[in-house]
Amino acid sequence: MKTASSKNPPALSITIASWSGEAALVRCLDSVLPQAGDAEVIVAYRGVTDLAQSLGGRYPTVRFIAGPADASVFVLRTLAALPATGSTMAMLEDHAAVGPGWAQSLATARAKGWKIFGGPIDNGEPATAYEWALYFVEYGIYLPPMPAGETSILSGVNIAYDRATLDSCREIWATVFYETDVNAALGRAGHQLYLLPDATVSSRLRMKFWEAMDHLYTGGKHFGQFRKFHATPLKRALLVVMTPLVPLVLLWRIIRLTLARQPGRWLPLLLGLPALLLLLGAWSAGEAVGYARRDAAQPSTPENK
Repeated sequence: MKTASSKNPPALSITIASWSGEAALVRCLDSVLPQAGDAEVIVAYRGVTDLAQSLGGRYPTVRFIAGPADASVFVLRTLAALPATGSTMAMLEDHAAVGPGWAQSLATARAKGWKIFGGPIDNGEPATAYEWALYFVEYGIYLPPMPAGETSILSGVNIAYDRATLDSCREIWATVFYETDVNAALGRAGHQLYLLPDATVSSRLRMKFWEAMDHLYTGGKHFGQFRKFHATPLKRALLVVMTPLVPLVLLWRIIRLTLARQPGRWLPLLLGLPALLLLLGAWSAGEAVGYARRDAAQPSTPENK
């Protein structure tokens, strides 16, 4: 495997934002490295513990970059992306382990000339009812199986970019990397997103309840600000008026997609419903605040995950 210091740039860089702890990162790396081949692998981590010191010997081909102790996942994404040298850059988070065929799916997409592509996000079991609820809120829209081809959404947990294409909007992600902002900018520039059904990752997202509530509130606020910035005055007014319906709309989407794609998961969906409604409420409250705030410029403020 090539490292970041190799003379010839690799075809693929795999960047990992690590904020979930050492055990999660080990699971992620153990899934990635057998498929990585000559890819460059870069991990940006919160400087709470020195992962380079504890794991560097176990993974000598991986480049570790320490971020601030309180770095958000969006800051960590940027820290890993900036030094990446591959002509294609894949982006993961440490709680997500890649499935069989993940790297091959990326290679196939690159060979087709696609510029932005990614895959589904499944829930890594075992999981409690609350953990299922958290999964459905965060990644339920990416529940496999998903249809191949053009798509309107991809997650920063499992996405890849042609590097030159990504650099064309570098000013958007040079400090913090929100995939919503980046993908929207590239879409306005005429680039299409593509879904790779075989490039699946399995997430084991573990967050304390109040931490998740805060994360979803701040995420919803950023989304509301972003959406407001790109809306007409009339649409902005309608967004504010319709905000109370957001939890119901999101819940219906989660139920519909789950029953259509994996009907056998109706039970964890039902058991997690109380937590699911609270988490959706936190996101919706943040979204409402985002719509209501008066901002002169497009938001680009790091939020903690």
